[in-house]
Amino acid sequence: MKFMKSKIGYLAIILIVALFAFAAGKINHTKNKTSDEVNPAYKDAGLSYPLNKAIIEMSRFTDKYQGEIEAHLFKKELIQKILDQPGCYGIRIFNSVNDKGERDIIIVGTDDKLNNITKLPNGDLGIIGALPGPCPPPPPGCKDCRCE
Repeated sequence: MKFMKSKIGYLAIILIVALFAFAAGKINHTKNKTSDEVNPAYKDAGLSYPLNKAIIEMSRFTDKYQGEIEAHLFKKELIQKILDQPGCYGIRIFNSVNDKGERDIIIVGTDDKLNNITKLPNGDLGIIGALPGPCPPPPPGCKDCRCE
């Protein structure tokens, strides 16, 4: 009987701690939800796109904006770091102008309310991605690389 009482008391303490942690925001109640489930506004925030349509649209850009930077490249690790921030459900891409006066891109994570993640719950600054320049040249023989 003593064992049963201590086990129930132990479970009660765990439940109380879990409830306080949840109330304090220590447990992410949206952890396993998709972006669309967290905020319906994510529904139209980026879609899979057919390759043939993407190639046509990229060619239009190249024709219309000759001499402009065609593409930018972000490495997987940076994108993953941004997405791994607490509460991150998407990435917002900003147009910017770098120190040389050239068009550029900055990426920042977004939360469940579509706010930019510029500060983390622990007070640290959010991870923001920027580029040192245009897309590097494609490797020799690359047929699908358009950032030449």
